Amino acid sequence: MSTPAAGHGTARDPGPRPVGKLAHAIQRVTSAALGPYQSAVIRIGFSATYMLFLLREFPHRHEMYGPDGPWQWGMAEELLGNNGAFTVLMWSDGTVWFESVYAFSVVSAALLMVGWRSRTMSVLFMVGVLSLQNRSIFMGDGGDNVIHLMAIYLVLTRCAQVWSLDARRAARDAARVADGAPPVRDVTGPVLWAVLGPVLLWATLTDGLGGTVWLPALLWLLWTGNGVWWAVNRFAPGGEPRTLLDVLANLAHNATLVVIMAEVCLIYATAGWYKIQGSRWQDGTALYYPLKLDYFTPWPGLSDLLASSALLVMVLTYGTVLVQVAFPFTLFNRRVKNVLLVAMIGEHAGIALLLGLPFFSMAMIAADAVFLPTVFLVWLGGRVTLTRERLFSRRVPQGPAPGRGGADEAEGSSRGTGRRGPYARRVSSENGSTEPLPDVASDPAGEPVQYDDGYGSLIGVGPHPQPWPVGERYDPELLAHGDRRNVGDAYRYWTREAIVADLDLRRHDFHVAVENWGHDFNIGSVVRTANAFLAKEIHIVGRRRWNRRGAMVTDRYQHVRHHPDTSDLTAWAAAEGLPIIGIDNLPGAVPLERTVLPRRCVLLFGQEGPGLTEEARDHASMVCSIAQFGSTRSINAGAAAAIAMHAWVQRYADVPEPGAGPGSGAGPRSRGTAG
Repeated sequence: MSTPAAGHGTARDPGPRPVGKLAHAIQRVTSAALGPYQSAVIRIGFSATYMLFLLREFPHRHEMYGPDGPWQWGMAEELLGNNGAFTVLMWSDGTVWFESVYAFSVVSAALLMVGWRSRTMSVLFMVGVLSLQNRSIFMGDGGDNVIHLMAIYLVLTRCAQVWSLDARRAARDAARVADGAPPVRDVTGPVLWAVLGPVLLWATLTDGLGGTVWLPALLWLLWTGNGVWWAVNRFAPGGEPRTLLDVLANLAHNATLVVIMAEVCLIYATAGWYKIQGSRWQDGTALYYPLKLDYFTPWPGLSDLLASSALLVMVLTYGTVLVQVAFPFTLFNRRVKNVLLVAMIGEHAGIALLLGLPFFSMAMIAADAVFLPTVFLVWLGGRVTLTRERLFSRRVPQGPAPGRGGADEAEGSSRGTGRRGPYARRVSSENGSTEPLPDVASDPAGEPVQYDDGYGSLIGVGPHPQPWPVGERYDPELLAHGDRRNVGDAYRYWTREAIVADLDLRRHDFHVAVENWGHDFNIGSVVRTANAFLAKEIHIVGRRRWNRRGAMVTDRYQHVRHHPDTSDLTAWAAAEGLPIIGIDNLPGAVPLERTVLPRRCVLLFGQEGPGLTEEARDHASMVCSIAQFGSTRSINAGAAAAIAMHAWVQRYADVPEPGAGPGSGAGPRSRGTAG
């Protein structure tokens, strides 16, 4: 654990890295889909906005988009013939077809919002948006234009990496595979795309996709690409074709994210510069007069109060212009950008309240969200989860973990008591010698000799008395000669493989990563703590060889993965949909005591002294600090790791009863498991 002292960012050379910033940038954009939380917010924001808009306008749907509305069928047909726009509403002028398309648009928006089959739903959402808006093009406003563009962009993004049912299903499948179970074969996805294939073919052959070239090409590319993706995952899930598809998907996602950012900047820049040229924004009437129009005054009293203050009108008028013109230039300064982002979101919230334009404001706020910092989005997700669980969750008492009690007790096993056996050693206060201490309340023949771990040359338990327990989990050598390993009583006499298999059933959803540039002796302590808190995996970043002295052989019971550098860890975490949470006392870090850690995450620790390297800080979604109150500059890195892991355990794990032993903790139904 480090302190914000001078020279903090220095660290020993971790070895060869990509030469130059260009190589590093190429590696980042090809190895991971960046901005998973930002793209998720865009998905949720725009789909929710359009769904609520359609529900709000449900009583007026026929007047707005129906075949008998003011914009009649013949007028729409003539306009669409000239501009070549796409809408499925022109496939038929029947009322049933219109009602079906309208309902289809609402359902696809709702399913995209929750992230169910997002690849398919994003395409159907785009079809719904284009169909309704292009049918009655003069019914829209600025917010509809933004939704129109974002609906097209969303189909090219990997927008369901987090905060989606797809992400939950992927985590559940990964947990099954990690437990040794075969992966669940996806049926729903291929069926959806198999059904959509003939529809797309019919629309193409009958000129039902409009007069543009890009839309048929995009739809066929998406449909074919999904088929290739399914085939590769089915027949070569771990090969080079899958890697190539991931690279292409990451490139498409990252490029689209850049386009979305550029689009938002362009919207604000053009709006701001056109306002500068307009006389109404120069004299303040552009804000004053809408506050006096009945159409834009849902709260007349509030609007009159604002319009009566010349100072407020001037500040809001010139402030709006200033913020919109300045925002694209603030992207080079994170702090200033965040301040203006708050101002713009506040501006749109005011428009929704004062001018009665909620859906326009929601669309613009959703677009602004692409620039929100990841640390805030992670914090926001944690608060939402916390609130949801406070309102809806009910903790159900957990029964004993599978394989505990019951049958094992019938076999005569002594495991699972968590207490000393009937022959615990008594240490003499005179000479330090030991002698057996009988337990008259127990049957000596049914228990092995138990030793006080750590208090003498003999630790663990002695040979198991006859008859031996039966089962593949037991090691005959250990039963015959005793078990001196550093394992809990629940795992005495088990083979290492059986212990690992049992732990794999109950591992928690957090990973532990630690930088290893200087052979830090604290890494062993971090690994031992990760085993105690049952981390999913341990990741060593940097040198492959690490100091195992403090691990007390616990690494044998963990899954340890090596990464040559932080970029490799970041790419792996992004592919798994895991945010990286750095732990270090740095300026601007979020206090761990006030933070809800994500349930699925990677806790990244630096080495003693330097702490997190600068590269690690850049790759972390957020950095959390641990509160200190004394005179020391920092706490031990191993202690900091234990505090952070315990914060996760307090939040998500089912804590066993005191004295229940390590094998009686969270079972497969625990909140801390992915399954």
